[in-house]
Amino acid sequence: MDPSNNTEEESFSVSQEDDLNGLPSLPSGLSHTEAVELLWQVRAQRRQVSPVLPDTVTQLQAEDGSVVYLVGTAHFSDSSKSDVAATIRAVQPDVVVVELCQYRVSMLKMDEKTLLREAKDINLEKIQQAVRQVRGTGRQKD
Repeated sequence: MDPSNNTEEESFSVSQEDDLNGLPSLPSGLSHTEAVELLWQVRAQRRQVSPVLPDTVTQLQAEDGSVVYLVGTAHFSDSSKSDVAATIRAVQPDVVVVELCQYRVSMLKMDEKTLLREAKDINLEKIQQAVRQVRGTGRQKD
């Protein structure tokens, strides 16, 4: 089967070797739509009803019933990384959104060679420029 020509009507199956990181094997002959629906159901079953979340998490409820879990973090903090990972595991969210300052966004856009060069050439002036940029957005420092 040519992956570029998949349609919803075509069947989808996963062999035992394609375990998909611990997900149950999918029955053979499912359409793509049925397979996606089944995987969504498995994910929904793994969600904890009343998850115990880190103290850094604030739960917000929208009028339509949607729930947003806002995780307060500090850059380069191991405990923040653990809090985010624990929240994602417990909540099994449909979407994960990450807020980054413009300085960090620009780092994500760099190719590896440029990023390594910039890391080697880090100096006080560049650090001060990054701090001024964050302060200029009206945000408090991380």
